[in-house]
Amino acid sequence: MEPMKLAVDMPQFLDDMLGRCRFTTFSQLHASLDRTASQLGFDGFVFAGLYNADGYNRHRIMESNFDESWCQRYKERQYMRLDPTVIHSLSSSQPLVWSDEMYVTDPQREFQREASSYGLTAGVTFPIHSKEGDKSMLSLTLKSSGPAATAHISDMLLLGPLAAKLAHQGVRDIIRKRAPDIAKSDHAASGPKLTKREVEVLQWIAVGKNTWEISQLTRLSEHGVIFHVRNLMRKFDVSSRYQAVVKAIAAGLLSI
Repeated sequence: MEPMKLAVDMPQFLDDMLGRCRFTTFSQLHASLDRTASQLGFDGFVFAGLYNADGYNRHRIMESNFDESWCQRYKERQYMRLDPTVIHSLSSSQPLVWSDEMYVTDPQREFQREASSYGLTAGVTFPIHSKEGDKSMLSLTLKSSGPAATAHISDMLLLGPLAAKLAHQGVRDIIRKRAPDIAKSDHAASGPKLTKREVEVLQWIAVGKNTWEISQLTRLSEHGVIFHVRNLMRKFDVSSRYQAVVKAIAAGLLSI
C-alpha cells in the first residue's frame, strides 16, 4: 500500500502534540505516540530512552506498537547491540533515514531481513540528546518501501523531530515527578556496586577486547585484568565475562 500523502496543518499539529504530551503515565505516552505515528502517516513507532533519574541511577524506557513476538525476539537476541538506529542515536542527534547502507555487517544484514519480515521495511529515526545527559530516540516506520515511502519520510523530516522532542520532554517530566520512587526501584534492581576499574574493564569486554588487549589499554597486567574479570563474574553471579556484560547493560550499569 502506498504511504498516505498528508497535508499536515502545523499549528494544529503543534497544539495537538502539546496537549497530548502532558501525560502522567507511560501508558498515556504509548497512546500519544501511537496517535502521532498514525497522524503523520506511519504504520509503527518505537520510542526508547535512557534517563538520569537522580544524577546516579538511570531509568530505561521503551514503548512500541511493533508485533509483540518481534519485540520479544529483539530482546532475547540482544539486537540492541547491533541495531544501527540505536548505535547512531547514542552518538548523534541527526535524523537517520533508514537505508540498506546502514546495515554494514553480516549480523546487521540478517537483522534487517528479520525485521523486514515483521513489516519494518522503511523508516526514520529521530535522536534526542539533552543537557541533563538523557538520550532517547523515536523511530517511525512504514510497511512499504520504494520511492513513495522515501518521499513520504522526506516530507515528515520537519515534524518528526518535534514529535520526538515533545515525547522526550514528556518522559523527563514523568521521571522528575516520580524521581524518589524511580530511584528507589532502580536502586533495588541496579545490580552490584562496581569499582571504576571494573567498569572500565567491563566496557572493553563489551566492545570485544580480549585479556591482552585490555591489559594494554588499561596498563594493567594480564593477571590484573583476569582478577577484575573474576570479580565481575562473581558480583553478577555468572559463568562468563560476556554474561556479565549482558547483566550490566540490563541493570543500566553499562551503556553500549
